Amino acid sequence: MACKITLKTKMDSARSWLVHGAAYKNYCCLVGVAWKSFCQENRIKPGDLCTFNIIETTLWHVTITHSGTNRKQEGSPCSSRREDRTKKGGSRSKGTKERKSPMASLTKQAPSYTR
Repeated sequence: MACKITLKTKMDSARSWLVHGAAYKNYCCLVGVAWKSFCQENRIKPGDLCTFNIIETTLWHVTITHSGTNRKQEGSPCSSRREDRTKKGGSRSKGTKERKSPMASLTKQAPSYTR
């Protein structure tokens, strides 16, 4: 199932990103140009943590926790390029890149309850 989701980092701000979401049986993904823009504008890098608080079905508040560790400037979880597979033992010829759309994978978890 595909849907559009509005992401906000500050609920009292007018700034938002309308991203495309795709839901599957056990997970959902955020994809597209708006997701890449969200990641770039919020300087999300590998190791950073995004917590999605669902306000409404199509309105999510995102809390970003930057890792603070020494991060690679080259890679990004929102990148539209995949690393050359030859570096990881893949079968692609050296120097060729495989393109993919920017994507974040969200795993569904059962709600936790405390007493």
